[in-house]
Amino acid sequence: MKKITFLFAILLAMCGAAFGQTAPKLLWERQDLYLENDVPYTLLDVTPSGKTIVTVLSGFTGQTMGYRIFDKDGNELNFPYGKVFSKLKRGNKVSWIATQDSLLIFDKELSLIKAVKHSMTSVLASSEVTDGLVFYAEKTIYKYSFTGVLLWQYNASQKIEGFANSKLTLFRLEGGEYLYLDSFGKEKVKVPTMGASGAGFGGGAMSVIKSPDAGFWLIGSKEVYRYDSTGIRIGYVDFVKEKIDSNPYFSQKGSIVTSNNEEVTTNSIVLVHQKQDGFYLIKIDKSGQYQTLSFKDSNLYGAYEPSTYRIDDDRVMFQINGNSGGKFIGFGNFKAANANWVKQLTSTDYFSGFSGNVFSVLKEKPKVSPTDNLAFNEVIGYDLDGTVKWSFKDETITYPQVLADLMYINHGAFYSKIRLSDGGLIWKKSKPTNSHNAYHFFVNDKEGNDYWIYSKDYGVETKIDFISKSTLATTLFFEYPKNYYPLRSNYFIDSQNKTLTTITSGEDDTITMHRLRKYATKCFYHANASIDVSGAAEVCSGTQVQLSVVQQDGSSYQWQKDGQNIASANSNIYKVNLSGSYSVIIQDPLCQSASISNPVKVTIKPTPEASITTDIKGTVYEPFKVKMNANTGSGLTYQWLRNDSLIASASSSIYEAQVSGEYRVKVTKEGCSQLSAPLKISIAIPLGTEADFGSEQLKIYPNPSHGDFTLVLPNTLKNAELQLFDSIGRSYPLTFNDNQIHTEMLSRGMYFLKIIQGNRSVTHKVMIE
Repeated sequence: MKKITFLFAILLAMCGAAFGQTAPKLLWERQDLYLENDVPYTLLDVTPSGKTIVTVLSGFTGQTMGYRIFDKDGNELNFPYGKVFSKLKRGNKVSWIATQDSLLIFDKELSLIKAVKHSMTSVLASSEVTDGLVFYAEKTIYKYSFTGVLLWQYNASQKIEGFANSKLTLFRLEGGEYLYLDSFGKEKVKVPTMGASGAGFGGGAMSVIKSPDAGFWLIGSKEVYRYDSTGIRIGYVDFVKEKIDSNPYFSQKGSIVTSNNEEVTTNSIVLVHQKQDGFYLIKIDKSGQYQTLSFKDSNLYGAYEPSTYRIDDDRVMFQINGNSGGKFIGFGNFKAANANWVKQLTSTDYFSGFSGNVFSVLKEKPKVSPTDNLAFNEVIGYDLDGTVKWSFKDETITYPQVLADLMYINHGAFYSKIRLSDGGLIWKKSKPTNSHNAYHFFVNDKEGNDYWIYSKDYGVETKIDFISKSTLATTLFFEYPKNYYPLRSNYFIDSQNKTLTTITSGEDDTITMHRLRKYATKCFYHANASIDVSGAAEVCSGTQVQLSVVQQDGSSYQWQKDGQNIASANSNIYKVNLSGSYSVIIQDPLCQSASISNPVKVTIKPTPEASITTDIKGTVYEPFKVKMNANTGSGLTYQWLRNDSLIASASSSIYEAQVSGEYRVKVTKEGCSQLSAPLKISIAIPLGTEADFGSEQLKIYPNPSHGDFTLVLPNTLKNAELQLFDSIGRSYPLTFNDNQIHTEMLSRGMYFLKIIQGNRSVTHKVMIE
């Protein structure tokens, strides 16, 4: 059951909605005889659009033989390479097939992106990297983009034995070297075989672990090398020289088996090794420097691959079952040696797992008779200092199962869920009628809902119960209609497409038959009636707010404003331009259900007017300033602009322009702004644009005066025309006789006297007191 448990836990992680009380409806069923060599199926996945992809396995080796693809109606799609030996490779971004003369690239739906002819012969292996696909043949490496463009080709001088680390485009060569290429196919470095052995564990290849800075550690059985991202070696640890005389194990979250880890997120790696005098941790940092922690106790020797869990760069939790039979938990801190400890558990204690910063341990329940099955009556959480952090007690704890920070417990008559970080009870429930105990496991989804899968016997009367996170109500989600052989069986609950897909073999002893079934589970899910707001719910007038709910096949929609139906608003999307409280009613005639969404308050704030007024028309002259007035009102703020650039400190409703340009004002109220139409202002510089009369003498005095001036003109200007005007261009009458200028009724201020002779002119400033 371990394989089934693992696969099903991954599949159910996609689910998130609560179920109703309606039985699943069979959509379609495929019943096929095994292919040659008793080839069975096992479910692979369901694509976002609802295609079902089934992998075909070898009956003898379990090796992937190919794939079959079915549409939402159960019809097999024409996938030309679906039934051949394992040519289809699946990556995170694309899938691909490399034949002798072609490369075919497929998207997530396994629809062809591109088919290209290639010159690769005898392709040995391929891998998806960050920005493309990498292939290698005997002595050649190729890289293609995800769209099928050949990016580069590298010809090696030696035979390529395989990928050393596909995330780094790092390869092993026949002579023992490691070839490191950059993203452009250029050789960074060839790492020679060096050190005490030049080999990995058991004489095999060395292991390569990518570091967060795109460098790597090269790990052998007797040495570790550290390389930076350019391929330069920056550190080396010789285990023989340092008297580390046993093969170490690589330590990382979830696993310490080196071959299962190609990259780490920490800036160091930790290796675990054991000698007869105890247990050792070795930390090698990003510069290749190392530290060791020793836990000297001969009882710690002998465990194969001790369980370890790295909390961060400096802290490691571990668990060991020594060859003497002792059971131990411990903690190492490379920054604080006095914090290190090892604690031996009693013979009736069983290590359960690491969860965050807690060791969880089960205490065995005393047996009434030697024939009693193993059971427990307490779960203990130990903190990082080795002390008891919490304790959860119950009379009967059987079949406990740890999922992340949660423990699910079968108590016989009921089951419960506790939180391992603090031992808190999340729920404890009586079992439903007709539930069974023989075979069972729990899974949960990302929403926090739980599923209990159980059978009366091995593959007999298999059922799935659903425990809602929100209500804690238990619902019989699914009861499998047949008994089956479970080792090659699987389930896929697709919350997006609202289907349940099952695949079994050996139903009711029909060993040569497998069955693939897809059920509609729509009515188990409450309609997703949560309104999504695209952007902000409080906007300015002139802007629409888009509201939407997830579209559900067969459902109808009715939007409401302030509790009243909105005419013709019957899509899953509604665009709002009026303030109010909006909700939507979702009706499902198939499930005979209706639900109303949460109300969403939308506020449409008025956008203020923005306009400029001025009394000035046409061109004016310096030093006159043009006074501009913005519209006024309560709560308005202002920002003036010239030629669409902000004018510093111009934040009043009035602004006086001193230079020419296009002026606008931005008026704001309660976060809503309007920009006025541009107003063109022309302010000329009188003297800067007039021609001069050179050295000819021209005198005007007194200046300032009360309105009468003496003007002495040279002979060449005796017949010149005289004009008098103010700074905004208004002209005023004057008389000129015998070098005397006379004006009447002029206000105090600056005026301009312009003297024009032919195509030449000059302007003088005159002041009236």
